[in-house]
Amino acid sequence: MPLPPLTDDDRNRAQKLLKGFPEGTEEAYYKFRETEDTEALKTLLGGMLGFYLPSANDNHMKIVGSDVDLQTIGIDSLGMTEMVFQVEELFDVSVADEDLAKVTTVNDISVYIKKRLDEGDV
Repeated sequence: MPLPPLTDDDRNRAQKLLKGFPEGTEEAYYKFRETEDTEALKTLLGGMLGFYLPSANDNHMKIVGSDVDLQTIGIDSLGMTEMVFQVEELFDVSVADEDLAKVTTVNDISVYIKKRLDEGDV
């Protein structure tokens, strides 16, 4: 199921939710919403995770690759919880705790979100 068109409300919400996030994060959200490009979704998630890394730096996109184990890079449960809240708000989806427990990489997160959106959980 295609995503609904990006609205001004969506853009305003993204600007508020992603304020202060690494450069390219907000743009990746817009690109994903407009094209459903999985790589844009991974870039968005990488930027979000990079924001919550305890020692975030300008190389966060290289550090947070699609297949990197989230625990290995040091994302803690509070950071992950915050990110999940933001994902739920950005995409108007709900993430079940039992599903979150199965997510171990950025790729897992992107596949999960894409599946939820494709199923019409918007």
